[in-house]
Amino acid sequence: FNRLSYSTSSGYIFGGQLYQFNVYSQALSSTEVKKIAEGGLCFDLTEFAETRVLKWEHILSQSRSGSVSEVSMCEWKKELYSRLDVSEEKLVNITGQLNTTLEELGTVKGHLNSTQEE
Repeated sequence: FNRLSYSTSSGYIFGGQLYQFNVYSQALSSTEVKKIAEGGLCFDLTEFAETRVLKWEHILSQSRSGSVSEVSMCEWKKELYSRLDVSEEKLVNITGQLNTTLEELGTVKGHLNSTQEE
């Protein structure tokens, strides 16, 4: 549950959690909101750059007080994609090797059949 508390000594204090908070200069269409929502936590907001007036990146660059901890939600995704790329490359190489071996076995089988016929 996120709530806004008031303290006379420090102004407004937010006691909840935020992630990818942005303020836009115009109302987003339902299609745009749907696109962002379906994109998930790590959605690239580049196409909305012109209308984003308060950006999450700017919020992160500001000084903070209290017990603030920053958690990167998208680093795991970058690491996963990197590992998938490496795995895909290995799979392509192994598939090529298997196809070559299959062709070689076909050639050997052809030679064995012709030898048996003689």
